[in-house]
Amino acid sequence: MKKLLFVLFIVFALSCTKQTDLSDSIYIYDNEYPELPAYSEWGYNTFGANYDRSVFMYSRNEIPLKVTLKENRLAFIFQGGDGNYSNNYLALRFIIPDSNVKVYQDLLVYNDSIIDLTSETITVEMISKGNSEIIDILEGELYFKRSQNVFVDDVEQEIILSGYFNLKFVMNEIPSNMSEGRFDFGVNNQNFYNLK
Repeated sequence: MKKLLFVLFIVFALSCTKQTDLSDSIYIYDNEYPELPAYSEWGYNTFGANYDRSVFMYSRNEIPLKVTLKENRLAFIFQGGDGNYSNNYLALRFIIPDSNVKVYQDLLVYNDSIIDLTSETITVEMISKGNSEIIDILEGELYFKRSQNVFVDDVEQEIILSGYFNLKFVMNEIPSNMSEGRFDFGVNNQNFYNLK
């Protein structure tokens, strides 16, 4: 009996010392596409998409989402890696006109909204290997399926943005495709930047 109590005490003590930050990424694989994270609405700070024969996916080395506001233009920057093995830095910056968002809490207005990436008012930029290039979108959308508040002990901690994305594009005169894209991000003052 003493051994059981001692083991329970050790397990309890270890579980109390490890704290999980809300900004950590939690990977739950998708049953249909095991290289990608499963779609969730829990603020797991992950994203992923099939990218031609590889994947574009979050990386533990980068903050997966940064949101910037500058001159009424809102940018969602998905940062991660390209491919299953090389994991070289790759980011997509979705820049949309917006005059309503001033603080991260205002992102709640995106609940159940679709951004048509072919619109002339939308800019999509790919950043890799220190280079940045605006890509020509043939078709695609950024779908914010859910935007919700997260409270811990009745104190607001963050906004969770969850949804899907896909795009066909041309870069350097070569067409490419990102499909089955999904994202689940927590946004607060740590990854929301008003650049004025």
